[in-house]
Amino acid sequence: MTQTELAEAVGTTRQNFANKMTRDNFSSKELCAIGEALGVKLVYKDSKGKEYPIEYIPDNEE
Repeated sequence: MTQTELAEAVGTTRQNFANKMTRDNFSSKELCAIGEALGVKLVYKDSKGKEYPIEYIPDNEE
């Protein structure tokens, strides 16, 4: 998948996506959308190896 295709899949422009990649500045919503577009699930793994899924739950405002 190209950067342009991934940007489109998460609902942004290639330029905006590239800027966020450079700054390493993604929201949890964006990271979850990227994971979904790539077909992967995000998890937090603690020091003991226990995994916790990371999901974006939208507010009622969205």
